[in-house]
Amino acid sequence: GNSSSYVVQREDVGHRIHVCYAVQGTWGTWQEMLESGVVRSDRPEVRGARIAGEFKVGKRLHLEREVDGLEARRTIKWYRMAPEGGEHDKMSVASDTSHLQLEADDCGCLIAADYTPIGETGVPSDTFRVTTSDRIQPGEPTAAAHGILGELVVGNEIIADVEVNHHNMKGDDIVTWYRAGHEVGQAHNKYLLTPADVGSHISYEYTPVNSHGVKGNMVSYESPGVVQKPDPVPLQNVFVGRKMAAPFRPPESHHRSVTWYKSRNGTEFSKMYEVSEDNDRDDPFTCVATADLLNHFVKCELTRMGSDGTPISKMETPVEVVDLWPDFKQKLAALLSAGSQTIAIMCDGQATNLMLDHKKIRLMQGGRQLDSAKWNTNAAFALHGDKQDRFKLRLSKDKEYDCSLSEEKQRAMTALTFRCFMGMGIKEIAERVVGKEAAKDWGKGRFEKGGQRLEWNPDYNPTQSRLVQSNTADQLNRKLIHSKDRPLNRLEKTELEIFICRYGLSYWQARVALEYALHP
Repeated sequence: GNSSSYVVQREDVGHRIHVCYAVQGTWGTWQEMLESGVVRSDRPEVRGARIAGEFKVGKRLHLEREVDGLEARRTIKWYRMAPEGGEHDKMSVASDTSHLQLEADDCGCLIAADYTPIGETGVPSDTFRVTTSDRIQPGEPTAAAHGILGELVVGNEIIADVEVNHHNMKGDDIVTWYRAGHEVGQAHNKYLLTPADVGSHISYEYTPVNSHGVKGNMVSYESPGVVQKPDPVPLQNVFVGRKMAAPFRPPESHHRSVTWYKSRNGTEFSKMYEVSEDNDRDDPFTCVATADLLNHFVKCELTRMGSDGTPISKMETPVEVVDLWPDFKQKLAALLSAGSQTIAIMCDGQATNLMLDHKKIRLMQGGRQLDSAKWNTNAAFALHGDKQDRFKLRLSKDKEYDCSLSEEKQRAMTALTFRCFMGMGIKEIAERVVGKEAAKDWGKGRFEKGGQRLEWNPDYNPTQSRLVQSNTADQLNRKLIHSKDRPLNRLEKTELEIFICRYGLSYWQARVALEYALHP
């Protein structure tokens, strides 16, 4: 045109505008050709785009694009699409970012991106859609081994400290444990240390696996130190009437069995009871020490087992001797010094008073005497094994009664009181434990008048252990209280068995109870 102005058209985009400028003068016509710069569009145009990156869960995709014109800003929307689906099957997963982190929900789907560039004038270009060329595949899980959690001590359960990223597609990881380089076969991330591990380094190999069975790179770790033996776990509260406790740390992921043992000599143990996961006992790591356990060696054993019931490891406490709680000792000494005692019990279902004094045992019901007997070697207070409040009271060889107490906790003190009075009622026991003069005063009932107190006989010094012959004095001169730091030797065991066989269990219990009650 011949106008001095020109409206740029869309067809001019990408081209230069040329204008011929002519001036008519006195000396003729002067012309000049002028050229503009390349005409730009008022909005950018997308020439092409693609989604770059590895099409696997856990990987990162990037939208690459080529644009003509100035892109002042842009909008990007990412979608997850079923391969066979249409527009209605897409799901928005991200926006306003050039990157997309693939997640587990993307697996098996196509990923699409809508890209819309916007020019300086704010006019948006046509939206350009691009889609991945293939479905998103399961990605390999990753793992990093950081060490071993837990102390390397027999009985402890250690854990493979591994940081694993399954990208929300967790499968069954493969874990293999080794002892000094030899496979030990436990295929989970926890390992229970057994005595066989002592002195060895423990290591593991860990291979992450996702829910599609895809394996990641295997990582491994070996302990810098070796497995140590555990420190002894001493029993607690090893006193009659108290609840003994074995402070084991209960295993969380293994079956267990807890067994309590007793022994008169410290070497030959018999099972008191065993508690497994099938039992309904609230606390298998405790055991009430009854009066019958006084002067016995006791221990507790913890066995950890696999799911098939096979023992994996065993731990046991050091052997302890059951003693009297100091409060019990003081109370028993005071009860004895009183010379007589009356205890409320139930006898054959009837309310009864059990009366003990220097001469005899009496059972009183409703103001009348049910039965009585002088102290003799056949008298006994026999505890019931299962029912903690029940016992049998034997007055002589032919007289026995079924009895109970209203409160379970009274049974231990009642049994000890009975046995101490029995010990004082048998002359040869009393003379050795409290001395001849005190035994004589007791036998005459002088302690019931008050003012006297029974004390340990300072002249009662047992001889050194030796094999006992048939001499009664030799057996009686042997103190029965066990040494707490060692089991009995062969000669001491022989002495003890001969003593119980000759004089009877109740006689032995009476003497033991009296010795413990008065021994300083």
